[in-house]
Amino acid sequence: MPTEEGLIGEVERSWLTAIDIEFHDIHTIDEYTTIEQAHYLIGKASVILLTGGDTRWQWQLVERLQLRQILLQSEAVIIGASAGAINMSATWICSPTFGYDVTGTTVYKGLGLSPFAMLSHFDLENRFTQVAQALTALAQQYQVYVSNKNCAIRVEKERHDYFGIIYEMTQQGLVLRNNT
Repeated sequence: MPTEEGLIGEVERSWLTAIDIEFHDIHTIDEYTTIEQAHYLIGKASVILLTGGDTRWQWQLVERLQLRQILLQSEAVIIGASAGAINMSATWICSPTFGYDVTGTTVYKGLGLSPFAMLSHFDLENRFTQVAQALTALAQQYQVYVSNKNCAIRVEKERHDYFGIIYEMTQQGLVLRNNT
């Protein structure tokens, strides 16, 4: 799925190409795709890449194209990058604290592909305490992971593997998870 600006996952695909994962039959679902087309493409996909970009815009596209159920039922491998990873999670926060150009805070229900909240791009080096404080309430309801850049969480059944620098919000605050 592309970003609002129209970049069609080139950056994300280049990461996969760098580790010898190539795609030969690529289709894009964007604001010009009909509900029927989107459902057909997802139904035949073996891999679905939810790209980065504007998290809210991407979520609006998921809702407008009625993709929640078809994504949840898909047997394809689903990969999320940035906004895509955020939208894959059970819930996420849209707040000025997290860099969104909004006046208030809204908690969105995501796809729920995994039972946790994934939040990214927070300039943790300079805003660690502010981010931790803002996540305290959410962490009482959900397992919350925070990343800064160049990381991934692989979820397979109940197992989570962490790649890169990823923090989990716990009662002790933001705790660095073991890297794989």
